[in-house]
Formats: sequence, structure tokens, C-alpha cells
Amino acid sequence: MRAGSTPAPAQTDFGPVTVDASCRLNCVTTLEPPRKLLMLTAQWLAPALLAAAMSANAQDGTFQSRSLTPEAALTAARAALDACRKQGFQVAVAVTDRAGITQVLLRDRFAGPHTVDVASNKAWTAVSFRTSTLALAAETQPGRPMSGLRNLPRFLAAGGGRVI
Repeated sequence: MRAGSTPAPAQTDFGPVTVDASCRLNCVTTLEPPRKLLMLTAQWLAPALLAAAMSANAQDGTFQSRSLTPEAALTAARAALDACRKQGFQVAVAVTDRAGITQVLLRDRFAGPHTVDVASNKAWTAVSFRTSTLALAAETQPGRPMSGLRNLPRFLAAGGGRVI
């Protein structure tokens, strides 16, 4: 090699490298990850992880959860409707399961037609975020870090939605 000339990069298992006239290693600025090493690791790691997952007891991969019966959901909805009536409000009340699916919906006879969607969306919001909609109303005000949540479909940040 002539003095002052730049050698072509040599391909190694650890990416392209060059050696200058004084035999110092210079990494090419576009170093690539050691593909061969990554492929070998992936070839051995994936089966090992799969075997470890399969050897775990199946019971360790399950859990139990408690959920309201329809009767309990109806009792809760009636209690909420009665409390609102005593305060002079005509409302709709929704009780959802853990997935946010409405279990019970009660609408007072003079409640507006919008209250059905409002009640369902408040209940969905409370269960989805596991907090009251009143707390979410405060946390999602314009300029707050979580204000973008107000753009989600079904998200309703107004007081009244609670987690049972």
C-alpha cells in the first residue's frame, strides 16, 4: 500500500474496519451491528426462551378476578339513581364490567336523551383508567401532560364516574 492512500474497508464478523499505515484500527463511520453474532444469539435464545416458558406451570399463567353479578350491578345502579333523584337530578346511570361493557343502564323518565351516552362513557372512562372521572377531569385540563386523553373516543372527563 502506498503512503497516504486509504485502504478499502475489510469486512469482519464485527463490521467493516480499516487499518492505516501505522497499523492502527480505524472503524468506518458507518459501523454495522455484528449480524452474524446477532443471528447466532437469536438462533439459540429463541428456543431457550420458548422452552422456559413452556416448562412453567400452567397455573402460573392464570389469575382469578372478581366481578359484579348482574344483581349487584342493578343494586348499585338503583342506589346511584335514587341518590341523584334526592338531589333533584334526572339522570341515566350505567354500570360496566371490568372490560367497560355496560351491564346495567337505568335512565330516569325525564332524563335527556344524551344522558344514555354520557352515563355509558363516564362508566367506561372510570373503569378504563381505574379512577374517578372527576379526578381525570382535573388531570386532563388544557396544558396538563394528560390533556391529550380528551381526544380519545368515549373518554368523558366530567364528575360522576366512579370505580366500584
